[in-house]
Amino acid sequence: MTASTANHPIITDASETLSVTRPKLSSSDATSLAERAWSTFTRTIAAVDSPYTPVECGLLHVNAGDGVVTVTLPDAATYPGFWLHIVKVDGGGSAVTIDRAGSDTIEGGTSLSLAAQYDKALVYIPSTGGTDWFQAI
Repeated sequence: MTASTANHPIITDASETLSVTRPKLSSSDATSLAERAWSTFTRTIAAVDSPYTPVECGLLHVNAGDGVVTVTLPDAATYPGFWLHIVKVDGGGSAVTIDRAGSDTIEGGTSLSLAAQYDKALVYIPSTGGTDWFQAI
């Protein structure tokens, strides 16, 4: 069976073999995507921004050198497919606290803590939605 459209991969199923052919990006498209990923979705926050609730997927550098920083995850049901990579970038003694919104859970709990420099968490909501954040790292 073969299915194809101009904007979707071509999927071929022959006997027990499945192969997927993905459309190729031009080098300018790939560069544009990479530039947008790094320039648009990288944020740096500090204690003065706390509590901070992100509304975009991406990389969040957190400097807790001047005090505890709380990152409150957005409501999981509102943001299916949302992901956030949070990194504590300072070497100070204050922690970065990652809190849930409302009654959401984070791996079944209510919060995560990043205590040491370069501690990190990659949290996400499956594209199917739900109220439980998962941690990939």
